[in-house]
Amino acid sequence: RIQCPSSTTASMSRNVGRDKLTHKNRAESKPLIQQYHVHKAILSVGPRRSDYFATLFKQSHLSECATSTSHISLEDSAATAFPAILDYIYNDKKIKFSTKNATAIRHMAHYFGIRSLWKCASAYIRGDFSLETAATYLTESIIYHDEKLEHASIDILAERIEEINRRTLTKLPPASFERIVSSPKLKCRSKKLSDIVLKYCQTQGDAVDMTLLMKCTRSEVMPSVSRKAALPLLKVAVAEEERAGVNLSDTNNVLRARCVEACVEEWKETLAKPLLALESRDKNISRILGANSIEHRDLPLALQVELLEKALCAAKVELDDVKAELLYREDQVEKLLKNCKTKTIIPLSEC
Repeated sequence: RIQCPSSTTASMSRNVGRDKLTHKNRAESKPLIQQYHVHKAILSVGPRRSDYFATLFKQSHLSECATSTSHISLEDSAATAFPAILDYIYNDKKIKFSTKNATAIRHMAHYFGIRSLWKCASAYIRGDFSLETAATYLTESIIYHDEKLEHASIDILAERIEEINRRTLTKLPPASFERIVSSPKLKCRSKKLSDIVLKYCQTQGDAVDMTLLMKCTRSEVMPSVSRKAALPLLKVAVAEEERAGVNLSDTNNVLRARCVEACVEEWKETLAKPLLALESRDKNISRILGANSIEHRDLPLALQVELLEKALCAAKVELDDVKAELLYREDQVEKLLKNCKTKTIIPLSEC
C-alpha cells in the first residue's frame, strides 16, 4: 500500500476473489476489497506510465474523476501481483516474475497499457516456457484469454504427454485434459494413454462424465488398453454408462469392448490369478500371488459371465496350442532317436 497526500492521489480498489477470502474467513461472503492510494502524475507520466490511467484522468466527465476512485475487479493471481506492478511504476524496480504470476502480469500490463512491462513479461514467459511449466501456463492463459499461450501449452502437453508427471495432469480441469487428449498434436502409445486416462478418472471422480470419457478413449487414439488399466477402466466405463442411463454393450469400438478384450488376452493375470490367490487356503500362496480382491466381481453379472466365458475360450485355445507344440516336439525327438539307431559308425583306418 502506498500512502500519499489525498489532494494529489487517486484511490484504486481490487477484488481478490472469493476463494482466497473463504480461506481467510469462512464467515464472510463478500469479496475482499483492498485500496491503494497512488499519485495521478506518476501513473500517467513517464517511461513506465499507464496509458489506461493517462487516458482515464483526461476524461473529466467520468465518475472516477469526480470521486478520485477507480474500481477494478481482478482474478486472484492478478490481484496478488498488483502491488508489484505499482512498485514497478513508482520505483523502477524489477518485478520478480514466476510461472504463476507472469501471465497475470502480462495481462495487466496489456490492460493498463504499460508497454515496457508487457515486453518484460513476454520475455520471461518465452524463457520460462517448458514441459514442466506448460500446465500452469495453460491454466493461467485460459483465465486471461491468452489464446496464443493457450495453444502453445496444449501443443507441448499433447506432444510429450508421456513425460508429464501424473499429478500435474490429474490437477487439470476436465476441459483442459480433454483438449490435450483430443489435440491433433497428441503423441502417446495407446496402452500408455489408457493408464493416463484411468489415473485421471480415479483422481477426478464425478468430474469425469460419459462425454469426457468417450472423447478421451475414442478408438482413434486408444485402440488398445493396457492389462493394468483394463479391469479398472472397464468398471469406470460401466459406472459412467449407468450414471448416464445408457447401455453401449452392443456398440462397436466402445471402451468396454476394448477393456474386455484386454482382460481376456491377459486372463491369467486379470481373472485367474486373483481367484487362485483368494480361493487358496495356503496363505503363503495368496501372499506370493499378491491379489487382495477379485475386481471383476464388482461388475454386472452379465459382464462377469461374458468375461469368464471368453477367458475359458482363450484358455482352451492356449491349451490346444501347448498340446500341438508338445506333439511336435515329441515327433522331433522320435525322429532324432530313429536317426541315431540307424546311423553307421565307420572306424578310422590305421596310419
